[in-house]
Amino acid sequence: MDINTTSQQKSYDNITTVFCPGHGSTKHQATKYVGKEDVYIKINGEIIDIVNIPTNNLQFLYNIFISNDFNDIGYGYSYNPIHYLSKSLHWTTNYFYNIHGTTHLPHNYLTEFNVGGKQDVENYLSEIRDCLNKTKSIQNSNIVLFGASRGASTIIIALTHLNQEEINRIKLVILEAPFDTVPNVIRSRYGALLAPSILYALKNYAKYDDNQESPLDAVSSSKFPINLPLGFITSKVDNIVPCYHTMKLINILKSRGHDRIHHIELENSHHSNMTLNNENDIKSYYEFVHKLYNKYIIH
Repeated sequence: MDINTTSQQKSYDNITTVFCPGHGSTKHQATKYVGKEDVYIKINGEIIDIVNIPTNNLQFLYNIFISNDFNDIGYGYSYNPIHYLSKSLHWTTNYFYNIHGTTHLPHNYLTEFNVGGKQDVENYLSEIRDCLNKTKSIQNSNIVLFGASRGASTIIIALTHLNQEEINRIKLVILEAPFDTVPNVIRSRYGALLAPSILYALKNYAKYDDNQESPLDAVSSSKFPINLPLGFITSKVDNIVPCYHTMKLINILKSRGHDRIHHIELENSHHSNMTLNNENDIKSYYEFVHKLYNKYIIH
């Protein structure tokens, strides 16, 4: 990769990114976006891990705000054998992506899955407000919100619950592969035959509510901030959240007169590794987000 970021690093020091992970993912996921920068993992307010990818060169996000994982992620000992399967999957993922420093392996609480529902939104709103409070006295602080998949959809909904003063502190929102509704994305991923069973399980054994606010509801709402800069990233080969889910959201916002929408469609990147998968796409992704920084933050 022939992109030199060293000379640019100081320009982005005044950015703080509030990161929202994908479904079933931990804050470790942020390591895929921050080059060699450390990501701090907290449990109940205490830092337990400092993780990074030593060989990752390009930086897409800056200064990840230190916050706890969502309620669907747990740590420590458990008598549930499924949790140890979950831990092994997280360990395998971290090993595959060369994520270092994970001494406390997480597991998933399947009963807490709500897929961008009320619980996820409340968790993320708490993080945003904590970040806004802690950066309030910092001159020229620039808050960026970033989410991937479930995280991106959670952010879209959360934006309708912030007041105008809070919205004014946010300079940019970057959304990687948000879906429009949970039923639609499950049907597109698993097919019409399996979708009802999966939705039934989410509703009856987890915390998904089929009446919960969706990203589609949010972008149609008068409460959605229509002038906030939004950057959307999708991929032509994403078969988990196909591009047309995200395009529904973009088209509604454009029809409502939102004129600060930016979108890039990558060519060959899979859903969970758009910053690691394909060299041409990585370069396009990098250039896209830095054009947004330069347009809305670095003047």
